[in-house]
Amino acid sequence: MELSSSSPELSPTGLWPQHRTPPPSPNAGALPRGAGAGPRPRSPRGSCSPPGAGSPRLPRARGWDLGSGRGAPGTPHGAALPQRPGPVGVPPAARGGRGRAGGGRCGSAGPRSGRSRRRGAGRRGAERELQHQGERPEPSRAEPGRAGPGRAAWGRAEREGAGGGERAGARRAPGRPWMSTMRLLLLALLFSSSFARAGCDPKIVNIGAVLSTKKHEQIFREAVNQANKRHGTWKLQLNATSVTHKPNAIQMALSVCEDLISSQSIHLSFLRTVPPYSHQANVWFEMMRVFNWNHVILIVSDDHEGRAAQKKLETLLEERESKSKKRNYENLDQLSYDNKRGPKAEKVLQFDPGTKNVTSLLLEAKELEARVIILSASEDDAATVYRSAAMLNMTGSGYVWLVGEREISGNALRYAPDGVIGLQLINGKNESAHISDAVAVVAQAVHDLFEKENITDPPRGCVGNTNIWKTGPLFKRVLMSSKYSEGVTGRVEFNEDGDRKFANYSIMNLQNRKLVQVGIYNGSHVLTNDRKIIWPGGETEKPQGYQMSTKLKIVTIHQEPFVYVKPTQADGTCREEFTINGDPVKKVFCTGPNETIPGRPTVALCCYGFCIDLLIRLAGVMNFTYEVHLVADGKFGTQERVNNSNKKEWNGMMGELLSGQADMIVAPLTINNERAQYIEFSKPFKYQGLTILVKKEIPRSTLDSFMQPFQSTLWLLVGLSVHVVAVMLYLLDRFSPFGRFKVNSEEEEEDALTLSSAMWFSWGVLLNSGIGEGAPRSFSARILGMVWAGFAMIIVASYTANLAAFLVLDRPEERITGINDPRLRNPSDKFIYATVKQSSVDIYFRRQVELSTMYRHMEKHNYESAAEAIQAVRDNKLHAFIWDSAVLEFEASQKCDLVTTGELFFRSGFGIGMRKDSPWKQNVSLAILKSHENGFMEDLDKTWVRYQECDSRSNAPATLTFENMAGLFCKPLSSSSLGSLLSLKTFSSPELSSRAKALLLLGLCFPSAGRLLWWVPTPPCLKQLREASSTFPGVASSSAGAAAMPITPVPPLWPSHGCRGAIGAEGGRQHPGKGQAVQG
Repeated sequence: MELSSSSPELSPTGLWPQHRTPPPSPNAGALPRGAGAGPRPRSPRGSCSPPGAGSPRLPRARGWDLGSGRGAPGTPHGAALPQRPGPVGVPPAARGGRGRAGGGRCGSAGPRSGRSRRRGAGRRGAERELQHQGERPEPSRAEPGRAGPGRAAWGRAEREGAGGGERAGARRAPGRPWMSTMRLLLLALLFSSSFARAGCDPKIVNIGAVLSTKKHEQIFREAVNQANKRHGTWKLQLNATSVTHKPNAIQMALSVCEDLISSQSIHLSFLRTVPPYSHQANVWFEMMRVFNWNHVILIVSDDHEGRAAQKKLETLLEERESKSKKRNYENLDQLSYDNKRGPKAEKVLQFDPGTKNVTSLLLEAKELEARVIILSASEDDAATVYRSAAMLNMTGSGYVWLVGEREISGNALRYAPDGVIGLQLINGKNESAHISDAVAVVAQAVHDLFEKENITDPPRGCVGNTNIWKTGPLFKRVLMSSKYSEGVTGRVEFNEDGDRKFANYSIMNLQNRKLVQVGIYNGSHVLTNDRKIIWPGGETEKPQGYQMSTKLKIVTIHQEPFVYVKPTQADGTCREEFTINGDPVKKVFCTGPNETIPGRPTVALCCYGFCIDLLIRLAGVMNFTYEVHLVADGKFGTQERVNNSNKKEWNGMMGELLSGQADMIVAPLTINNERAQYIEFSKPFKYQGLTILVKKEIPRSTLDSFMQPFQSTLWLLVGLSVHVVAVMLYLLDRFSPFGRFKVNSEEEEEDALTLSSAMWFSWGVLLNSGIGEGAPRSFSARILGMVWAGFAMIIVASYTANLAAFLVLDRPEERITGINDPRLRNPSDKFIYATVKQSSVDIYFRRQVELSTMYRHMEKHNYESAAEAIQAVRDNKLHAFIWDSAVLEFEASQKCDLVTTGELFFRSGFGIGMRKDSPWKQNVSLAILKSHENGFMEDLDKTWVRYQECDSRSNAPATLTFENMAGLFCKPLSSSSLGSLLSLKTFSSPELSSRAKALLLLGLCFPSAGRLLWWVPTPPCLKQLREASSTFPGVASSSAGAAAMPITPVPPLWPSHGCRGAIGAEGGRQHPGKGQAVQG
């Protein structure tokens, strides 16, 4: 049912103000006859009696004829109120044809000329009018404390007549067959009504309606009576005025108001108690949610109702999607998101109204995965769609058809397929219910306005009147904000467009060419009896709503060890066989971007690896085929601005998946919140985190490499300790009674420990060399020697162990400790670290506020791919590379000059990406979980990720090279050179005679002939040596004679000043300082 309040731009409804009455007019007359019949007690002058207390007798007054427009004597014709013809069908008394209208003071008298005749006629006319409408006149009652001027008149139809309803057809639901007979336009005609005692009597408000039959007119009047009883008639009384609908709508409109349909502004105040067809989108959306149909195809006619339904449904879908984006998906192990995601229209297909062939449109829909079709069209257009769908076998098993009211009415019902689900508005054809609800809403709005607002005077004419009723916009707002919850058709409430908000629908199912109710929509929820529904094709089980394609487009990326890419063989095959850990490698054909051959965008390649083995496994389990291609831009996917605008689009694999170029991402794609808002992830097939890759620190060998086990301070202390111990041994042995100074000096004593012998002993013990002579003799010196030997043992053992650690084991001192290393937290230009551009790692550092300093440093050095960054680390162009732990650990195991460092951070997982609400989501996740349970994922991890190339080399001990020990070889070489220099200096001394030199050389060359010892520390000793050499008469100048000559030395007499020497044959010994020789 349509309602219409006055448009602010037109002549609005006429309602007298609550606190005002029209100014007195010279044309004033008495009330209609019978309005105040019966004796009533008087009340004080200027006051009104409360209801039921009676009222004073009405005064005599002058009046004028409202219907004919004739004024009282001496009054210009129609001077008080401009008139117009009343509505057709309104009794003459209602139009004022027989009555008189007048005004005067409550309790005061006016002129008496002609009062009796005109007053009686007015009363009788009013009685006949009220009897005609089923209403009895009530005696005039005075309002306490109120008196003032007033006028009485029976009004006429306002501008919101039937013509307005016809003109407003664009706003009404077209095509309702039952509405063509109903055409129910409640005008809210608030006819101007006032009385001679306006401050004392209730104000009359006339409500007009254009109805289809006399029966409906009677229902209308009864509804007005019920409204009066509900709200009371003390201050305000509603009066029913109706017009019977005529076959000629134009004639009816003109009979109500000539120019009512000539202005489009009438639509601004057009209301209806039946919802528009677009309201059915709420029911469709709720059914999609209840039946868990996430893929739908929307087919609409390109008209007002079709576009409105499409907009409404898309708005509901977008609101649901925006809510789902706010959810947090950090918990990777949570249950599937099926019940948390809203449905989505996979495709919207439009056609022009009246199109006779929609085959191409339906063929396009048939190629899509969705099998739930929502149709919004007129009866004839719906019939055309049904016929074409039947020819294309789109009405059988697996399909679902959701339609509205028009699509299962009239001609459309003849061609509708069995199993279609349609809607019918509850009480939609019950005109009586809509009349009652419309009157109730208008009555409530009128009383609210009357009680709360100061209502202005309305314009009095319809023809040629362009005045605006000031209270008109206010009354429109009050009417549109009305809420009536006790309506026969349910809750009545209007939206900003004047359409009814809430409506109840019956959900109908076409079974054997009959409509059967299988559910209900109560304004917010859908309740269905699933067991009663017969789906297309005679199925009793709910269809899935989609058709799973068996051939999928897979996008991946080159990332070892998950995806290896190799060129094909010369014959275009991937037949090259090789194994990893004894297992043969499975390869698949893939295509990649062509950068070498012009004119060919792609090139055939061979792909294998962790993800390829996983894809082969999933295809076998879920029975689908696939085509694999590499992502064109080589990126995983991130959002970037388009042409420096605020609009952002996904690139990489994410962009190809969202644009429809791929159905699934099978690659090491990290699961994060940003991506989960746009695509669906499976359960993780591998858990991992982020780590740091650096180059191994190989220690450089120098000449002092053998001295690295000890610091310089320790070496200095060891050297000082050797000499201090030697001096202490010499002193303890020299001054001990058991050393040089024995108590019994008569006994023959051996030589005491000299300083040089003490030095020799101290170094020999430290270096673990044998000590034949020169050992200490005293007890105290020997105690010190034993302690020194223990010290030397510890020093040598520590040196040996530390030397092995330094030369064999890799102990880099500058390796990064982790993400909190100061070199990363406080970066400098000398230390460069980076990651891959527009990757999940890049997004992670960008989002973390505490890592903003690191991100600013990394942003300048990030690489396009992980392979480039890894090579930069090996080339010493990059000091550290931050990336997925699975990839970096594999690279470190294959390239022995690389190593990962630090603990894992930002733990996440790799998942398979699919479009939102993909039909494969559940099956893929279940297959991955089963692969984890049966150990298949563990096998893949061992085969591809944990495959080690550096194990054998890293466990073998390192061998020492010449570079490691070069400094050690320099020690004896330098000592030999020093000794040679000293010997040459000794032989070049001028104080040593030629015979002595010859004797020394003889002892060096022939040690077997006898032991020849000499000691030449000072020039005086050389003099003694020359004197001794003169005693050898048989020394020949020739070498042969010298070699054969026996040595029979005669010991000279040695001085006692300390010059020592010993020249003798084997077995002889000379004691220095004694002046005698002993011959053996």
